[in-house]
Amino acid sequence: MGQVGLVPSKIKIPIAIHNPCLPCIEFLGCGNLYSRPDANRCDIKVQDIDSLINIIVPLFKVHSLCGIKELDFIYFSNAIDLISCKEHLTVDGLAKIKVIVSKMNNRESK
Repeated sequence: MGQVGLVPSKIKIPIAIHNPCLPCIEFLGCGNLYSRPDANRCDIKVQDIDSLINIIVPLFKVHSLCGIKELDFIYFSNAIDLISCKEHLTVDGLAKIKVIVSKMNNRESK
């Protein structure tokens, strides 16, 4: 397992909301709000690893998603676990994360 060096690891989760988002972002206390002008919804994007580990993952472990989104969350959570253990700093760890990411939003693997 070699060190990857200063390769930044970016992982984010977009959360699409069909109602006004400001109360949601205030509740979460993290993320950025992006409105979609073509639809009556907005996205909250969380990229801060500490917020993902301490807020987003625990929230969705308690309040499960339904259907195919739940499997994507499980993959996402597994990638966050690897990052929190600093495995993304190794070649092997990055390879594991790439495999996980390739399964996300891939309807054929579900």
